[in-house]
Amino acid sequence: MNPIVEALLKQFAKTQELGSIDSAAAFEQFVTYCALSSERLDQGDFRDALTDKGEEGLDSVAIIVNGTLVSDPSDIGELASKFARLQVAYVFCQAKSGEKWNGGDVLKFTRAVAGFFDKTNIGTSSVVATAREIHDQVLSHIGQLDENPRISAYYATTGKWDSEGHAAKLLSELRETLEANAYFSLIRCDAIDAARIQQMYRSATAPPTATVEFASKVTLPAINGVDQAYLGVLPATELMKLLEDGEDGSLRRSVFEDNVRDFQGSDAPVNSRIRETLQSDERGRFAVLNNGITVVVRDLQVTGNAFRLRDYQVVNGAQTSNVLFANKEVLNGDASVFVPTRIIQTADEDLITAIVTATNSQTVVPPEQLNARAVAERNVERFFAATEPPRNLLYERRSKQYESTSDVIKSRVIDRLTLVRSVAAVVLDEPHLATGYPAQLMSRLADARRSPDDGIGRVAFFGADDEPGIYFAAAAAYYRLDVLFRTVRLDPKYKPARWHILTVARHLVVPGAAPALDDSKPARSWPKPLLDRVWDEKAIDLFTHAANIVESTGLELSRTALRNAAATTQILKTIPTADTTT
Repeated sequence: MNPIVEALLKQFAKTQELGSIDSAAAFEQFVTYCALSSERLDQGDFRDALTDKGEEGLDSVAIIVNGTLVSDPSDIGELASKFARLQVAYVFCQAKSGEKWNGGDVLKFTRAVAGFFDKTNIGTSSVVATAREIHDQVLSHIGQLDENPRISAYYATTGKWDSEGHAAKLLSELRETLEANAYFSLIRCDAIDAARIQQMYRSATAPPTATVEFASKVTLPAINGVDQAYLGVLPATELMKLLEDGEDGSLRRSVFEDNVRDFQGSDAPVNSRIRETLQSDERGRFAVLNNGITVVVRDLQVTGNAFRLRDYQVVNGAQTSNVLFANKEVLNGDASVFVPTRIIQTADEDLITAIVTATNSQTVVPPEQLNARAVAERNVERFFAATEPPRNLLYERRSKQYESTSDVIKSRVIDRLTLVRSVAAVVLDEPHLATGYPAQLMSRLADARRSPDDGIGRVAFFGADDEPGIYFAAAAAYYRLDVLFRTVRLDPKYKPARWHILTVARHLVVPGAAPALDDSKPARSWPKPLLDRVWDEKAIDLFTHAANIVESTGLELSRTALRNAAATTQILKTIPTADTTT
């Protein structure tokens, strides 16, 4: 194995706490992580794309919609109702840790990718079967796609690529086959060699970085908590450098994580007016017709008019930014369009929350409601950050928040989707929703309209008064179970039932109903016995017992069988009244 790739693989295995799994299996995960990161996966666990052990030809299959890794066919409908327009990407990976480009292995891969779309039998993996169902749902919503889906097929080894070899011919033939389908707007059939792997991993672990020319600006005077701040007008063509991914020209959705509102769609009244202005002879007046954008950056280097931003967020102006990006072809070569812009460098999270609230308060939404979820998530983030080894975790409020922090064990970083699913399973007894309807759970994030429930009696997540400790308890239970799956100490056959295992494990330790998320006194004391049990060295006994209980119901250990409420009810009735594994 290439020595640099080997060193990066060891670093990856350490940060993911892969334990003693063999290097070939670790390399498969490594390549999938790099590939999905290059596709700008903003939400979801790359490991959910990994196929079952022994699957021929494919190590991972992913369908990414608007930055979210889709794990269930029902998610497409949820995303279609949330977003006016959809962007879809298919990603297929096969990785071999050796240095040879084996024609037979490459052929298995190319046949599997092509066979995925023509219903050829390409194996028995539940991940592949589910992906095919998701593909069918994508087809049923094809009218909402901005353009045809993109596809990337990556075959990786640790050797040097031979562009004249048999493997190159096979990948070229795959491209021709996919082009003949007339289904994709962009097709990549790429060989990933040692040099490319290094580049992809470094890119995956780096925060968003861009350099713009900001000539028309003034420097703001010293402000408490602010390192430096600038106010001015930025050429729209320069703004594109902040918004556009340099590799494939797609929109960097991750830079809008701190914005309180998702893009409302190009047909929303305000956005329609922005589009009409840009497409008219009036676009030269844009700077006086639009409120502009606010950018918060944690690392800013200024040399003359050159601003190098590293780790930045567009905290206000998501609508303006998205419409400008959608009309970037109109802007090319037009130097008359300027966007009012504020660039603020600060690492003060309280100040950032205040900036988000203030810059988004020009609407009818009251400020105290506007920042409720932002405050709640920052409280959870702080609680997690204050935990100490060995019982320590971090909450990733912003996509890839900790990717560039070398001393952070990445497997201990819990993202928003994983935390919401964990709370649903551990606290709310909703493992069926965590299993089959994660997008539905994400639609219950607390906001100005839904707190403390979602309007029809279901608990909303990240309410203003929620107790962070109960979120941490759910995350800790998930993390400890996940470690057992990652290190293959718990049979992988149970993985489709992992959310139900969490529900059962919690009831074994703390029977009965959990307190409300915002019921502060009970919610503070309730997690302690669960935390003591899951962090115990013998936690494997608890989770094995829980897995056996789930299996004893006779339910099929599959996402399809476990994603309905009846399965949860059946499992809950099977749980004994006490934990006998202590």
